This record gives sequence, C-alpha cells and structure tokens, in this order.
Amino acid sequence: MELKMLKRRLAACFLAAMLAVPGALPARAAVYGDVDGDGLFDIVDVLTIRKWIHGVGKLPDARAADLDRSGTVDIFDLAVAKNMLVSSDLSSGSVKMTPAHTDPDTASTTREFRVGQYTFAAELMKRVAAEGENVLISPYSAMMALSMTNAGARGETRDAMDAALGGVPHDLLIGQLATVREAQTDVFKTANAIWVKNGYPLRETFLDTCARQFDAPVYAAPFDQSTVDDINKWVRSRTDRMVPHLIDRLADNAMVCLVDAVSFDDTWAAPYDLENAVLDGVFTCADGTEVPITAMHSQETYYLESAYATGFMRPYSNWRYAFVGILPKDGMTPEGYIARLDADEMTKMMTPLPPIELPDGGVRGWDVHAMIPAFSSRTSLMLNDVLIDMGMGPAFSADEADFGGMADGVAPGDLYIGEVLHKTAIDVNTEGTRAAAATIVEMVEKGIAHADGEPVSVILDRPFVYMIVDRAEALPLFIGTVDRV
Repeated sequence: MELKMLKRRLAACFLAAMLAVPGALPARAAVYGDVDGDGLFDIVDVLTIRKWIHGVGKLPDARAADLDRSGTVDIFDLAVAKNMLVSSDLSSGSVKMTPAHTDPDTASTTREFRVGQYTFAAELMKRVAAEGENVLISPYSAMMALSMTNAGARGETRDAMDAALGGVPHDLLIGQLATVREAQTDVFKTANAIWVKNGYPLRETFLDTCARQFDAPVYAAPFDQSTVDDINKWVRSRTDRMVPHLIDRLADNAMVCLVDAVSFDDTWAAPYDLENAVLDGVFTCADGTEVPITAMHSQETYYLESAYATGFMRPYSNWRYAFVGILPKDGMTPEGYIARLDADEMTKMMTPLPPIELPDGGVRGWDVHAMIPAFSSRTSLMLNDVLIDMGMGPAFSADEADFGGMADGVAPGDLYIGEVLHKTAIDVNTEGTRAAAATIVEMVEKGIAHADGEPVSVILDRPFVYMIVDRAEALPLFIGTVDRV
C-alpha cells in the first residue's frame, strides 16, 4: 500500500521540488537537494537520504533533504531525489535545480501586451463557445494572421483592427509577437506565409514588415487549384499533419492570402503511473449522458482559483508550457464561465496560488488531486461575423476597408478581408499533448460578393475549460471547452 501511495504522489513531489521558492532554502544550500554540502546534487545525496530513512548514517542538512516541503524527511523525499537524478540531462549526474518561474513580471513581454492578448482571447472565445459542443481556438494563431494583415491597413481600418486585437498599439503588438516567436522552442512552432496573385503589386514596405516581424515568405501564384493545393500542403507540413486541409477554394477576386500555422507537441514533465493512476472513469456530458473515459489521475502543486472556477496547471517536459484544467463552479457550464472571462479572470487562471507557508517558516506546494480525461477535439470556424462583432467591421467592408498599406494603387474599398478561416486540433493522452492550429485571412478585390492549504480536488469529469499556455511569457496559446467526450 505504501508503494502504491508513493507512486501516486511521485509526480506531485517532483513538482514541489522543481517549484521551490527562492529564499525558502537554508543559506548554505546553493544547490537544491545538496544534502552533503559539496555544492552538487548527485547520487551521494540520494544515497544519504536513503540511508537516513532506513536508520543508517547521518543527515548533514535535514532541511535540504526535505524535498517535498512536508516538514519531515521520508520516502517521498527519496522518490523526489531519485526523479531529480534521472531527470538530469548532465553527463556528470549532477544537476542544479532552479525553480521554474511563474511570475508574469519576469516575462520578456510587457504587461500591456499580455493584457491585450488576454482580452482578445476572452472576447474571441465568448463569441465561438457553443452550448453542448467542444470548441477549441488558438487565439495566438488568429492574432498572428490578423496582425500580419493589419500591417497593411491604414486609417480607421487600422484603428478598428487595433481595438479588436486587444487595444495594443500596432507597432508594439507586432514587435512583442516577434519577441514571443523568436523565443519559442521546438515544442511549440510558429510559421507564417503570404500568397499573392501573380502581378498583384504588394508594397515593399508591407513585404519588409512581414519579413522582419513575422518571418513570412511571400509566394507569387496563379490562385487556381494549384495554389489551393500548395496552401493546404504548407499548412499540413507546418501543423504536423494535424490540420491536413485548410481551404477548399479561393474566391475569384482573391488577391492575397495571409496564413499562420502553429504546432505543439510535448510530453508530460511527470509521466503518469500507467498501473495505478490511469483508470477507467466516467464523464458526465453537458446533456447528462454518462460516457466511459480513460481517467488520468495525478497530484499537482499548481492550484488555480477564482470566484467562478478552480483549476490546476500541469507542466510539460520542458517546463515552459503547461496544460491548464479549469472546472467551473457547480451549476455553471463552460459557456457560462466563458461569458465571465476577461483579462482579470484570465490572469487568475495563469497565476497559481502561492505555496503554503509552514509554521517553521518553510513552504510547501499545494496538494491537488487532478484528473484529466484522455480526449481529442477538432474545430473549424469561419470568424468573419465574430470579428465584425468584435469591432473589426471596417476591415470587411467593400466600402470602408483601407488596406492601402498592403498594395500599390489601392484606394479605400478596393481591397478588403473576404474570409478568416480558423482550424484547430488537439489530442491529450497519457504520454502528453499534440495540438495545432491554422488561420488564413483571404483578401479580395471589390466587385464579387463573397460567401487553503488542505488537499483539493479538480476532477474534470464534467464539462470543463482548458488552455495550453506559455508560462515563460504568460500567454494562452490554445483555449477550449469540453462538453462531451
């Protein structure tokens, strides 16, 4: 029984170790877990803890050995120590354990930019969430494609797009997006590209901005079926085949297509114990139907809470990215929660509660019993009406749109947004998560109509909201609802 309990708590203990708060360790412990005080965490420290637990030898630094901050040195600390050792990628077998930061103020982006991202994500999700349906969006992908489009807008059209994209000044927005993209790892990849109809005169200044800020190559093409095939092939390869097909056709009056594609693929930082933590379970769908699920249980230390929901954050292997599970309070649907979502609520769901202070002055992480059902979701959305409702109407108007910054000789109303199509996909399982999204903005010419400290539980066994977030930049990359599995 003790071994089974050990396995169930292993992940939580490891997370507690990784998330130790600076200042909580004694001054002499320069390296977390350095029990013998030699400046390294290595196999000697693991053996020292093991001997102590079995009543053999001395423990030079008991506080450094209390890896899970429980106030005692026991088998759980030994489990953490072992996991720390095997998780090291250093050939010496020694690893300096530094806490993974969660303070948004340490991000390389500005608070103004992040609040704008939260506002855009919340407003977009409010308008696409559908009662009883699973919906997934990538506000990041939509933001990339629309910001690239906005680089060619002028006057009232740019003002309207700026406001709809979170109210951040355009130059700041595209500069910060470039910062985020350049800092990404192989786990999360972004690609941008532009297709232009043969002979259409894109402005050099627009091309320069897209090249510098979005790393977007430009392809001249005939805009026939071969161009449709090329765009789909490009999207398929940039989304790891998770979005195999983006568009069926191009409008007869289409002149420019601006495309963004993102892909995410990572394993969990703390693997699930397949024998004891992956169990058969039941999920109650929005319509009351009960369906069998693969229930993935874990203990987490990142706990989230607001007036409307509780949640947890489960990191992926490189610790930069995390899955956020959000369970609305009893009686509230995911759509009801999304209706209350704003920048402040998003901030709460991106900021775990601080560790619990212990009477002896130490700290310990939260003990959260979490459950995620294995699930997959696919969403396809035409965002025209949604974006118009968000205030971007002038950009879609054949009378008002001003994209004179995109092409030479374009007067107001000559070029406008015909369609914004957004497709997403996600697979969440015992190994990790794969997700992808693609967004295309099709520009058309005027003329042709267009179609407490106590253990808590957050069990996602009823409709819930979830996100995949970039913890380093405090940004939501994907946000979705699960009403049925």
